[in-house]
Amino acid sequence: MLVLQAFKSDSLVPWKIRNRWDNCVSLTRHMIYKKGNRCADKLANIGLSINSLVWRNDLPNIVRADYTRNRLRLPCFRFVNF
Repeated sequence: MLVLQAFKSDSLVPWKIRNRWDNCVSLTRHMIYKKGNRCADKLANIGLSINSLVWRNDLPNIVRADYTRNRLRLPCFRFVNF
């Protein structure tokens, strides 16, 4: 609750850690939590680029990292420039 309140009012952050807090807030402004299945999204994009029937018995390399993150239930963040 304290962290959420600090996001609303940075005057609650002690001056000793204010610089670090401001750096963290700056980083989080460029983060977007994207909920969804990145594996399915990437596989769909691969499917759109293929003109014929393809049968696979293994994961494409481009999907492996996202599959592992999904299995470990790790969050998925995307950094954007506004």
